[in-house]
Amino acid sequence: MMDNDNNSNRQRRNVVLSGGERTRIALMKLLSSLSFVAVLSLLFACQGGSAAKSDAAGTVEGAQAATLPSVSETLAGRLAAMWEGYDFANSAQENRDAGEQLFSNFIYILQYADSATASNAVASFYGKASAHESSRSWCHATVDHYLANPDSPFRNDAVYAHFLTVFIASCSDEALSGRARYMLDMISRNRPGTVAADFGFVDRNGRVGTLHSLDARLILLVFNDPGCDKCREMMPSLLADPLFASEGLLVLSVYPYDDAELWRECATLMPGNWLDVHDAGSEIIDGRLYHLPAMPSFYLLNGDKRVLLKDAPVWHLREVLSSI
Repeated sequence: MMDNDNNSNRQRRNVVLSGGERTRIALMKLLSSLSFVAVLSLLFACQGGSAAKSDAAGTVEGAQAATLPSVSETLAGRLAAMWEGYDFANSAQENRDAGEQLFSNFIYILQYADSATASNAVASFYGKASAHESSRSWCHATVDHYLANPDSPFRNDAVYAHFLTVFIASCSDEALSGRARYMLDMISRNRPGTVAADFGFVDRNGRVGTLHSLDARLILLVFNDPGCDKCREMMPSLLADPLFASEGLLVLSVYPYDDAELWRECATLMPGNWLDVHDAGSEIIDGRLYHLPAMPSFYLLNGDKRVLLKDAPVWHLREVLSSI
């Protein structure tokens, strides 16, 4: 599980994907463009068989038709069956690659499951993986790589929360469970649909304000670090994109660390139409108000300061801004 060192917040968003991961990303984008029913149909059709047969008229064979399972029952069965044929004890790279493919499918389906179904499926997964010494480290590394890595296209805080909750309940190592509890607390903050945590700031002209005092139809929080190379690399493309200058959108560039001198030295990096501020009281970091696993980090809020997007990748941010 991830550490709670504040220095980890300064990670750069810079990742190299393998060929297999790129293939899985393409599949994920395809699946996310389909309806949930269509996704289930594809997933079940790919299993190469069915539990019951239908005649030419489409009626179920037998004197009495069985009651169709509910969506949650269907998902529970699919999730339970997914790991049945996988050999967790086999540490060969080919087998681990196959395991990663299964895991990416597993977490995709989990996002559609209700809380009880997801928790049971995750507990079963951990139970199978923990039964073999050789697979325990692989299991934890895979979970963190796909669900905690800020650059992972599979990242999903709601799904990750199920893994953390089950891990905490079963872990006897106080240090490990403590880090997991910290991470669960952080990813639970500022969830989409909730009101974003308020914080105070000082702008370039020395004026003091708060997030909740701002008045705009949309507010884009851009948490950044002037010393972050990735922040500097991304800035030209953001400035050239008219979406980030849309009418009704207020861009609030926030430096959340305590090095005020560095922030003052980098005054020319941000455009004049952005509100460039510094958290002079360090309440964002010290108070753990926002989960900032890497810089830059983007939060999109509506006029009521409710979170629309949390730590969103730029491509997703652009998609949403172009549709509202």
